Amino acid sequence: MSEGDRSSSGADGRRLLFCIVKEHRHLDMLLAGMVEMGIADASVMPVESMGQILSTDVPIFAGLGSLFAASSGERYLVFCSVPSEDVIEIYALIEDVCGPWGRVQSAVAWSIDIASFRGVG
Repeated sequence: MSEGDRSSSGADGRRLLFCIVKEHRHLDMLLAGMVEMGIADASVMPVESMGQILSTDVPIFAGLGSLFAASSGERYLVFCSVPSEDVIEIYALIEDVCGPWGRVQSAVAWSIDIASFRGVG
């Protein structure tokens, strides 16, 4: 396991996983795969990149749209609390769905320890 793949354990053995997916078809496949893994409580939000906002909403950057060309298009943030031991398997699912890590316009993912976790309902 490489340094970037290490998963430590929060106080309750859970991690908060974030993934930005850059294509809707990948989002659908990722969510289906997560359900197959038993993860049915992820949240999904459409998001805009910094480049998208700067090139359209900030006048001083309006003429520099070509600098942010890679930032165009749809993006979705998927986040959920998962058991620490599932993180590497979810990373593998993301890579299977979106392609090899590091590919431009694919996906990025990270996770952080959760100090405590409680669920209601």
